[in-house]
Amino acid sequence: MKTLALIALMQAAVEASPAPALVRAQAAGAILAAEDLSGDPATVALLSGKQLRRFMPAGAAIRPADVRAPVLVARNALVRMQFVKGALSISAEGRALSSGALGEEVRVLALSSKSTIAGVVVGEGVVQVK
Repeated sequence: MKTLALIALMQAAVEASPAPALVRAQAAGAILAAEDLSGDPATVALLSGKQLRRFMPAGAAIRPADVRAPVLVARNALVRMQFVKGALSISAEGRALSSGALGEEVRVLALSSKSTIAGVVVGEGVVQVK
């Protein structure tokens, strides 16, 4: 839901002003900083902290489809699964079966039981199970 709102804001900003461009080439997965971009300051602020989906050469215009929220859980990475309800807190180790950014749902293989569990990314390497 947050991703859709961000894309709508970025599309509106891009349509209202010239598209921001990269100052230097960036690899796929790079996290953008304000100094990496040229263009309207408001649009640059929206793009700062986002992660590139693909390689982009210097001078390339950035479209909303080119960026995403930074990945906090990488596929095949070990993650901490946590379940919290009131004062009860349970955690276990698992392996991510998909990548995800903050607030995105990912599947995790629980290492102790070998079962697949769905959860939401709440931090770097942390998935909250419902």
